[in-house]
Amino acid sequence: MKFDNAMSFKVKQEPLYCPHALGQLNLKSDRFTNCFKCPWGTMYHADDNIDPYQMINTPELKEVRKSLMKGQWPSNKNCESCRSSEEIGYESTRQKELKDYQQSQGINLDWYLNNVDNEGNIKAINYLEFRFRNSCNLACRHCSPDYSSQWNKIIEGNDHLSKLYEQKPNRVSPSQGVPNKKWVKFIVDNINKIEEDVQLGTETKEKTDLKSKLFIIETAGGEPFFQLEFYDLLQELNKYPEYKKKINFGITTNGIIATKFKNINVQELLSGFGNLNLVLSLDASENFYEYFRARGTWQQATSGVIPLAKEILKNDHVELAFSVTPTIFQCLRVEDMYNDFSKLLGRELHRKDVIISHLTYPEYLQMRWIPKDLKLKLLKQFDEIKTRCEQNSGLLRLIEQPIKELSYDKVDQNEQQQQWKVFCKVTKELDNAHNTNVFDYFPELKEYWVD
Repeated sequence: MKFDNAMSFKVKQEPLYCPHALGQLNLKSDRFTNCFKCPWGTMYHADDNIDPYQMINTPELKEVRKSLMKGQWPSNKNCESCRSSEEIGYESTRQKELKDYQQSQGINLDWYLNNVDNEGNIKAINYLEFRFRNSCNLACRHCSPDYSSQWNKIIEGNDHLSKLYEQKPNRVSPSQGVPNKKWVKFIVDNINKIEEDVQLGTETKEKTDLKSKLFIIETAGGEPFFQLEFYDLLQELNKYPEYKKKINFGITTNGIIATKFKNINVQELLSGFGNLNLVLSLDASENFYEYFRARGTWQQATSGVIPLAKEILKNDHVELAFSVTPTIFQCLRVEDMYNDFSKLLGRELHRKDVIISHLTYPEYLQMRWIPKDLKLKLLKQFDEIKTRCEQNSGLLRLIEQPIKELSYDKVDQNEQQQQWKVFCKVTKELDNAHNTNVFDYFPELKEYWVD
């Protein structure tokens, strides 16, 4: 299928093609949008009566598509994560999606471009991400009340933190405004539409395998294994085994309670998908895990998901990866993370084993605010690592974004100093809340600290 609608957009700039915007839907804890990276979108309220087909074409989502097709970043900064990544020369989610879909998916750019009209309406989606609510059992340093109910307890009574973070108790997600039975019918309907419009190649085994990736469902949090709606969705999907084979099902989890929820047979519910992607969100090495991901332990996080993946792997195709969102803290411990992740796998960590996310919020944790002298030390260490790293190494993957961020030379000096002060102040306030001390874990920060 060839795209025959390009000239009707009358663009003056090269379009910013994005699979997330042109054929996908992300359900957050209190809104829905085009992409898991988009912080805004269409707000959802408990009394809203809206179905999935209305969700994919709200004014806010259509506006994002129209802006991108004109070659412009949306004025509401909904695509700020990708814009800022591309600004520093780091591969953005948008760019990665374009490359991955054309290399490994049965759905290519032509399908997405034929899926959208001049007004930004789309006909179908091939990707749906559920965030059922912000209920979570951890309170990680790079998180917020948007994605963790535990954060509300931290900021209560703290005036400074309350100015940075808005309190958000358990949110009613748009995923709950539509019964899971209706969501699954919507997914089945979209799979049928995709099969009508996409010709899957069969020349090689690799291409026939694309049928197992026809529709992508991602589940994230809060913590999915901590939420009843997650299990309810899995049970509903179990009623459609033929369609389940065409779904690439992904779970991003902190791993603390995986496989241990009531009397539910989690292994059975996770079997039968065309592809199962388990993403273990560690974001730390063992030596600073409990500092960064408060209220959990390294042993808890690594003792559930990894054995589960290996057990399901006996009968189904399962992929296991580690998720890392580099912040100032991760920047200081990349080799420790590499060594500990390798131990968990029982082999050296490869690039494909690591999923890197670009941090946009909270802004004070961005690596660009590190004082200049410390930046130079870190860049020197990373240069040394590059000399001994093979291209496929997971260690190289872990330092790529920090190098880009630390090398970015358009940082305003006054803003850098101000953000570093915020980092020091908030870190100490969180230390008080968690009864920790940053210098016990990162003593090298002491000489750069400001009060």
